[in-house]
Amino acid sequence: MSNNASLLTIPSTVPKAMRSKDILVPRYVHHFAMNYEQWRAFYNHKSGDVHDNWGNQLVPHFIRLGVTCAIVFRYHHVRGKNSRKKNCNLFSGRGHCTGEKYPVEVTVEVEDEPKNKASPCLFKVVIIGDKNHPSKEETIARQLTGDVREAMVLGVYERNLRYANEDPVKEGNFTEVPSIDVLKTAKKQYNKKYRLDEGYFKELRMFGFFTRCTDDKSEDIKGYIQTNGEWPFTVHFFTEVQLDRFAKYCKTEKYSTLHIDATGSVVRQLKHQRDVFFYCMVFQDKNSPIMPISGALLCEHTAASITSYFNFFRGKIAIRSKVARPAFVVIDFSSALINSVLASFNIENIHTYLRRFYNTLDRVYDTKQLRNMTFLRLCCAHAMKAFSRSLFKLNVSRETHHHLMSLFAILLNSTELEGAFVLYAQIVYVYGDPYSDNSSDELASLLRKSDSSEFDIEPYLQESDVKDDKSMKQDFLDETDITMDPIIHQSPFNVKA
Repeated sequence: MSNNASLLTIPSTVPKAMRSKDILVPRYVHHFAMNYEQWRAFYNHKSGDVHDNWGNQLVPHFIRLGVTCAIVFRYHHVRGKNSRKKNCNLFSGRGHCTGEKYPVEVTVEVEDEPKNKASPCLFKVVIIGDKNHPSKEETIARQLTGDVREAMVLGVYERNLRYANEDPVKEGNFTEVPSIDVLKTAKKQYNKKYRLDEGYFKELRMFGFFTRCTDDKSEDIKGYIQTNGEWPFTVHFFTEVQLDRFAKYCKTEKYSTLHIDATGSVVRQLKHQRDVFFYCMVFQDKNSPIMPISGALLCEHTAASITSYFNFFRGKIAIRSKVARPAFVVIDFSSALINSVLASFNIENIHTYLRRFYNTLDRVYDTKQLRNMTFLRLCCAHAMKAFSRSLFKLNVSRETHHHLMSLFAILLNSTELEGAFVLYAQIVYVYGDPYSDNSSDELASLLRKSDSSEFDIEPYLQESDVKDDKSMKQDFLDETDITMDPIIHQSPFNVKA
C-alpha cells in the first residue's frame, strides 16, 4: 500500500458539513383531461401505440395550463396491449424546453385511463423548473412535422385568399391566390435555384469539377471533393489548406490530438442503399477555434470501408508532410472506428495494439519511438455518459452518484499512473470493506480532501514527460504472439494480472 497519507480515509479533526447544499428547483403538478375524440386522435387502439403526432396533441393542453415553453419530447413509453403489468401507466413521456438558458423539464403520464366513451382520460403533468424566456435574447420553437407543414401551406393559401382583391376572384381570376400545389412547386423551384443539377450524383461531379478548375492556389491537391462514388455512395472532401494546417499543428504540438466521430440525419437515405453517415475529423490548436480537417459521407459503415477512407486521407497528407502524425486519436466506443484507426494509422490490429500499449506503460519505448505511434483515447463525454448510465441501473443515491462521477472524472483525466492506482485503491477500500456501513460518507470525505492542502489534485491532471529516454530493462511483452482467442483472453492486462 502506498504511503500517501493524504489519500487515506482518516476523519478530520475539523468538523465539516457532511451534506451538500441542495439546489431548490421548483416543482409543479398539473392535471388535464382529454375527451373521447381527443383520446382517439392521441392513442391508436388497433396498434396499441400513440400516433406519430402525439406531441402536437399535447401542446394545446400545455398552453391551457400556462406552459408556453417549446417542449420537445425525447422519450415515451406505452404499455403493451397484452402486458400483465397493470400497475404500469398506459402512457408516459419526458421532454424539455428547447431554451438553453432556462431549461424546463416536463413529465406527462396517464393517471386515469378512459373506461368508456363517456369517461375522459386524465393526464398528470409534472413540471420542474421555472420558465424564463427573454424573447430578445433567444427564440425557441418546435420542429415542424409533415401534418403541420401541410397545414402551414394551407394557411398561406387561405391568407392569400382572405386578403386578395375580390373583383378578380369573382371573375375566376386566381392570380393573387395560387393553389397549394403551386405554392409547393414554387418552394421546390426556389430550392433548385441554388443547385447545380437535380441529380445528386451529377451535382457532386459538377461541384467537384468546378472546385478543381477554380483552385489556382493549391499545388498538389486541387479542389474540395476528392473522391466520389455512387454505389456504394462515397464522398471524401477536404482541401490542401486543411491538410497543411493540420501538418503544421502536428509538428509544433507534442501531444497532437485528432477527434473523429460520425453522425446520421445529415443526408436523406438514398434509394436501395443504407443510411448515409457523416464522418468528420477535427482538431483544435491551442486557443484557436475547432477546425475540421476532412469529412466523408459513407453508406458502408464497416471497418474496411472506414479504413479505406482513413488510408486515402493518410496518403494525401503524406504528399504534403511525411511526419504529420497525431499522437492521440479520440473516438467513441465504436468498434469499427477503433479497428479502422489502428489499421490505417499504426498498421496493426487490436491485439497488437493492446500489447504495444502495455509495453508503453512499462516504459519500453523512448520518446523518439513514441513519436512514431498513435494512441487511442476514448471521448470523455461518451465515457462519462456510459458510466453514468451504469450508475442509474444500480439505483444509487443522487449524492453518491455525484461523488462517483467526480472521482471517475479524476481517474479519466489522470496522466500520472501511480497516483491513479493509489486513488483507485482507496475507492476499492471504501467499497470493499464488508463491515463498513457508511461508505457514502467515506467516499465524500475522500473527495473533499481534494480541496485541502493535504491532497493536491493537480498532479492527477497534469502531463508528465518521459525523463529518461534510455531503454529500461522491463518484462517486454511479445507483440507478435497472436492467437485466435477472444480479445479479453489475449489482453496483456489480463495475461499479466
